[in-house]
Amino acid sequence: MGMLFCILKTLVCYFIFIAIGTNIVGTIFRGLIPGHWKDEHGNLFMREDISSGKSILTTLIFISLSLIYFYLLYHYFNIWVVVAALILALTTLPDILFELKTGEMVNIKNMPKRKIDIFFSIISWLVLPLIWYALCYLK
Repeated sequence: MGMLFCILKTLVCYFIFIAIGTNIVGTIFRGLIPGHWKDEHGNLFMREDISSGKSILTTLIFISLSLIYFYLLYHYFNIWVVVAALILALTTLPDILFELKTGEMVNIKNMPKRKIDIFFSIISWLVLPLIWYALCYLK
């Protein structure tokens, strides 16, 4: 029963780290890099000026929230959980940069298949054993 609970805990943490990491990295990079959106005719338009006060404030708030998030992970768990959460947050970076550049969300049809995208995808799955080890064997 203990091993089953450990595997379940690992999977739940994996998906929580992906969700939180994607939102943190996405919000920070949307404040640093100008994003685009497509209209119904496929024309690209700039979303928002990144030098606006609202954009700068949002970016600073999410940078500080990410530091608090990683500190709390370190405080309540260990450094390896922080490393796993950081790796999962950074593996979403190519998708976010693709979205900012093209104005489209990444899906199966338009997914880039460059070597860096495949590498980050593999790394994101290889983090599972690290989370399992950090949560179940390190105290």
